[in-house]
Amino acid sequence: MRNPDWVLESLHKHSKNNNYRFQKLYRNLYNPAFYQKAYAILYQKKGNNTSKQNELPTERVETLIEQLKTENYQPISIKGGVKEKQPFADKLVQEVLKQLLTAIFASRFSPCSHQHLQPALSQIKQQFRAIKWWIIVDIKESMQHIHHETLIQIMRKSIDDEKLLRLIRKFLKAGYLANFEFDLTDTGIRKQSFSNLLASIYLQELDKGMEKRMERYSENSQQKMAYIRYANHCLIGIIGKKQDAENMKKQLHDDLTKTLRLPFREEQIKMSHWREKIRFLDYDMFIVPSQKKNSGFRQNDTGTIKFSMPYEILRAFLLKHGYMKIVDGKWKALHRPRLLHCDDHIILQAYNTEFKRFCRYYQIAFDAKEKLGKAHFIFRRSFTKTLAGKYRTKVRKLMSVRTASGKKKYFFNGVWGVMHRNKDNEEQFLPLFQKEHIVYQPLNNSTNCSYK
Repeated sequence: MRNPDWVLESLHKHSKNNNYRFQKLYRNLYNPAFYQKAYAILYQKKGNNTSKQNELPTERVETLIEQLKTENYQPISIKGGVKEKQPFADKLVQEVLKQLLTAIFASRFSPCSHQHLQPALSQIKQQFRAIKWWIIVDIKESMQHIHHETLIQIMRKSIDDEKLLRLIRKFLKAGYLANFEFDLTDTGIRKQSFSNLLASIYLQELDKGMEKRMERYSENSQQKMAYIRYANHCLIGIIGKKQDAENMKKQLHDDLTKTLRLPFREEQIKMSHWREKIRFLDYDMFIVPSQKKNSGFRQNDTGTIKFSMPYEILRAFLLKHGYMKIVDGKWKALHRPRLLHCDDHIILQAYNTEFKRFCRYYQIAFDAKEKLGKAHFIFRRSFTKTLAGKYRTKVRKLMSVRTASGKKKYFFNGVWGVMHRNKDNEEQFLPLFQKEHIVYQPLNNSTNCSYK
């Protein structure tokens, strides 16, 4: 049997030819080495001891391969939104399929679709500075109803192997794209998900259609357009008349309802003039026009895209995590009852992880440092109230609590945190995320304002 890495490399090379159709892919599922590779990847994801990676029983693999050869293999159903404990065999087959499909499709994804937030915002900053009309498309709701046969037809354009497509159809019928949402992290789309990959393959049809329109627009010197997609959200910029933007809205609606066969409502597409602030990817965005002696924003002018952190999203974040309540319009810090029974360092970890992620997501916003700096007081106060609630004491009394060795336990050198014993049984002070660590990191400026 061939080395899986060699097979995947070969598939990747052929994938660069957009007209190439892949054959005899299913036979790779007869290769035990693919399952050993998949097993190693799954073990690493769980953070398990890698020394146990070679414990995948040969008999188990042989049984699975025999089921696949006769096409009797059937993944367990996870419909109804309730995931039962997924058999490990399903995880192995999914992982092998993911490797094969990634090698085939990854290089064919549009450069206008993004897996990470910063490249998406960078493209907006560079390519949307001279637009006249914004068009914002939210397809999150529609993606709950991906049309399975349409997805198979899209894949059939690249894959000439009906046995492999029948296997993928089995996973679809088992509910692997039911109630789908892109698996997002604070830095981007989580790539490990099999469902994410299938959804990205599905949406590449939309991306390709938009690329063709950009090419057609470029033939007219008076019209240009820019397009990006990040997960379930699309942004289009039009340089042209209002009617051009209205026509694009209609074409997008047709793409989604007729080509992709997704249920779609008119409210999911919004159009705005460049002078209006828009909400995209939970950022407020607006264009600051270039300074001209004559007022107005002419066709060839390029302004500057500004990213702002919405105040209501900050407030919603603090309320969602139970950091505060609002009394007579004022923010009042709260303790968090669900953390009262946790170890001190777990409480600290929960606070730090949540707030740091939120800060990292908005580090591109020009006003985030100021807004988050003010919110940090609520964050810190909630943390100290939670500790005080756990020990049924006052916050001011926590400042003087000491460990057995005499060190300050919660307020060390003027910083709140937790004195914790590490794996070597040494005392180590773990600080609460500090206000000084909230940073503004603007995207790199670029003079490139290119349109297709």
